[in-house]
Amino acid sequence: MASEIDVLLPFHRSDSYFDDALQSLVSSNGVKLRIVLIDDTPQQNFTPKISLSNNFKIEIVRTGGGCGYGQALKLGSEIIESSAVGLFNSDDLVHPDRFKRQLVALERSDLSITGMQRISARGHRFSSLSGEIHSKRYDPLYLLLGSYGANATWLMHSSWWKNNSFFDDEECLDWRIGLKTFLKTNIDWNPEKLYLYRRHARQVTSIKKMPEESLNSVFLEWENVAKENGLANSSRNIFDMVAVPWLKKKFTDTNEIKDWSLQLLENARGKGPDIYENTLELVRRRYLRLALATSGNALARFRLIRDGKEEISPLLRDLVLSLRH
Repeated sequence: MASEIDVLLPFHRSDSYFDDALQSLVSSNGVKLRIVLIDDTPQQNFTPKISLSNNFKIEIVRTGGGCGYGQALKLGSEIIESSAVGLFNSDDLVHPDRFKRQLVALERSDLSITGMQRISARGHRFSSLSGEIHSKRYDPLYLLLGSYGANATWLMHSSWWKNNSFFDDEECLDWRIGLKTFLKTNIDWNPEKLYLYRRHARQVTSIKKMPEESLNSVFLEWENVAKENGLANSSRNIFDMVAVPWLKKKFTDTNEIKDWSLQLLENARGKGPDIYENTLELVRRRYLRLALATSGNALARFRLIRDGKEEISPLLRDLVLSLRH
């Protein structure tokens, strides 16, 4: 008999974080999980050292080593058995009720997304400096400001995953899948932070530097979503400023980002007050982050700080928490 949920978990190393991730999964309540471990380590000899109950089963897929995240997911997806499939990262943690709640949500949706809590290597909680999603509803408009909701918090019908996923070696695969599919997907959004995303020194995204050209494929999908939302002049420069505001850049004029942001906010206003207010917070955060990251002139930086001033105190709070841990 097929299990209720398959969980795809690619990994490229086995360490204490991975052990904690597995223990977190098997502490899930009220569901049967078939955990598909996709071994992408050089050794290709991983054996789980964990006690399983009747509600949990482990399958191991060997990639040959070093094939990368996209191809690892592809291999794992080929052996899906359950009617629902979830994603998980090898150094993260999960609330014990995450999958139980998401399984109920799938009765009324194609895809269930939950909120995500960032944690440090030692498990301390902190918030993203770029801002977070806390609205009661979700809208794909958020994807224009970053990979919000496009991450390992997903649980979806296996049929949706098989029909909409794709696999390659380009950067930000989850974000690109979201940009390509969310406009035509029935999404259930739960703002509760049921997924714990760990940041640590050995994390691939913390170690490697991401050159601007590696984001070309993301920009192409981002540009399509911007056009679908009627946002004119959605240039690569705008993408760099609002979608990846932490990258260093230089500019001397703030008119381009202000004009585009006003269009975005007008669009968000029509989607309801919760989405508008959340989008406004995220835009203001981008103004402040750009003021810190840019090497532009003093007047441009002053204007950005002025327009983002409402988020100065929240940003300082989040900065202190992130530095503390």
